[in-house]
Amino acid sequence: MKLTAIIGVISITLIVIIVAAFTFAHVESIREQQIKKNNQSIEGWVNNITKKESVYYNSKTVDVYLVKLSNNSDEINSMSYNMIFLDTYPPYLNVHLRFYYDQITQDGNIYFLIDEIERIS
Repeated sequence: MKLTAIIGVISITLIVIIVAAFTFAHVESIREQQIKKNNQSIEGWVNNITKKESVYYNSKTVDVYLVKLSNNSDEINSMSYNMIFLDTYPPYLNVHLRFYYDQITQDGNIYFLIDEIERIS
């Protein structure tokens, strides 16, 4: 009877340690993804968006949009970015947004692959 109780306590302890290890690994991977996401973002007011060209990326042709962003709702101090919207749609005008991206270089041009857009109020 004592041996069965000791084996039960040891097995439950091992199960708890294994579950805790998997939980820790999962939480750490989520945290690393969030840190990466926060580091690779640009934000601003969308002042202008035009379809610029099409490029070949990942075995398919994708549209490149020239998006002009500024710090406030007017066009003072604006920057233009070549953006490719893979899993999202191009944004509306006069909206304050944060774009999460991965940056690629193709034929000497820098493109921002937008994978998520967040509205900032």
